[in-house]
Amino acid sequence: MKFYMPIKKFLQKPLLFLQVVITLLLLAVFLLEFFYSIHPCSLCLIQRIILIIVLLVTLLYSKKILILLGLIANIGVSLYQILLQYNILQGTCKINLSETVLPSCNTIDISFFSISLAGYSFIITIVLFLVMLIYYQPKHSN
Repeated sequence: MKFYMPIKKFLQKPLLFLQVVITLLLLAVFLLEFFYSIHPCSLCLIQRIILIIVLLVTLLYSKKILILLGLIANIGVSLYQILLQYNILQGTCKINLSETVLPSCNTIDISFFSISLAGYSFIITIVLFLVMLIYYQPKHSN
């Protein structure tokens, strides 16, 4: 029972929880890119941009609706990538964010416990969405 107390207290500050998780997530993907040479595809870059925007919104505005919309956008992009990776959707990603050749969004370059990075992004973003939906109550200003 004592093990859950720090987690419960941490969830009582959902913006801080969101900021810490997004920061750790971004640090992890940059670590994979720069130290392990796992280069992101276009959809991975879009997910990073969305998470950076959500992080900035939590730091500057703390608007619940904007945070939730950003998280929904990230859920959609990661789900689309998962569907492409497991050939549930046929085709390729037509988005090109760079003049250099990016890896295909359809391939799974790395996975842990048979879950791709897009799968983890999907799972983590759903958890963040639920935490924000359940625990975050913005302070009303008069």
